[in-house]
Amino acid sequence: DPQGYPEEREEEVFGEGRMTKPPEQRFWKYVDKSTNLPCWTWFGASSPNGYGRFRPGPRNVPMIGPHRFSFELHHGPIPDGHVVMHKCDNPACVNPEHLTSGTNKDNTIDAMRKGRMKAMFKHGYDPRRPW
Repeated sequence: DPQGYPEEREEEVFGEGRMTKPPEQRFWKYVDKSTNLPCWTWFGASSPNGYGRFRPGPRNVPMIGPHRFSFELHHGPIPDGHVVMHKCDNPACVNPEHLTSGTNKDNTIDAMRKGRMKAMFKHGYDPRRPW
């Protein structure tokens, strides 16, 4: 498996690090694509800021954002030094068409241009200024 996860698992015994289902199957269990909205909504675990949390492996594997998992599932590995950004500005969205990768600087500029970092305006940010 290109992501380093075993294809099949025997039983779910978290203490020993085994899982019953591959991460892709567990991921889709928490995605709602049934609405007429363009976003695919993550309804699994989430943090207070609205971004989802997903554990792609046993307990010793760190949790990641499901938008990152979706990006890698559909587009391949996230380039080194990049983050996964939402074109739709919906932190619960995992639709791969709404996800793109960029640097932290790209993400900050995107947020400022869309008015999601209002504090920046107090410090002289001008969205017309090229960065």
